[in-house]
Amino acid sequence: MDKQQAMIHIYICTNDISIDELLYGIEEEGVPYKVKDCQAYDALELGMSAATDSNLEIGIGITNDEIIVNHQKRKTYEPIYSISRADFYDLRLIGNNAARLVKGMPLKQVN
Repeated sequence: MDKQQAMIHIYICTNDISIDELLYGIEEEGVPYKVKDCQAYDALELGMSAATDSNLEIGIGITNDEIIVNHQKRKTYEPIYSISRADFYDLRLIGNNAARLVKGMPLKQVN
C-alpha cells in the first residue's frame, strides 16, 4: 500500500463549518488524513466518494447541513454516521471514531 495514500479522506463543500476539532480527533488516534474541497452538495455522495478514494476505506463528507462518515464497503445511503448538527465535542468524537474504524477499535459514544 502506498503510504502517501493510506489516509482517511475528508471531502468538504462548505465554509460555514470549522472542522478543526474533527481533524484533532483523527490526529489524537494517530491516523493520517487528507482534506479536499469539493463542489458537490450531497454529503452522502461526498462521504462515499471519500471512502472509495481512501486506501483505508474510510471517508468523511461535509456540507453546510450534514456530516457523513462512511466505509467503502457500505452502501452510500447507509453511512456509519449521519449528523446534521455537531458541537465541538461531537466533532472531535466523530474524528476519533473515524480513526478508530481504521484501527479496529471500539467507537466512542456520539450524542
